[in-house]
Amino acid sequence: MEVEVVRFNKISIGSMETIIVKKFSDTEEANNYYTNWKCDESNNDNILILGKQWNETDKTEIKITDDYKYLYTYSVNLWDLEYDDMTHSHNFEIYAK
Repeated sequence: MEVEVVRFNKISIGSMETIIVKKFSDTEEANNYYTNWKCDESNNDNILILGKQWNETDKTEIKITDDYKYLYTYSVNLWDLEYDDMTHSHNFEIYAK
């Protein structure tokens, strides 16, 4: 199993860059890393992160106010290397004041 994290700006073609590639021999460990991954921006009060509640039951939509500007998106991908297949993926959109 492998967890891959890429960052891109959805407005800028060609902006995708790989941030993390981490291989795991244990499936449970890979799933745990994937499920609990947090971006560096997660502890910043001036940052709004859409998608961080992806694994919670409360799916209340968060409204983006005009004082926030889109920066980029992280895509966190869980790969099954044996079958060369992406098994799970979720995105975090990052906005700053």
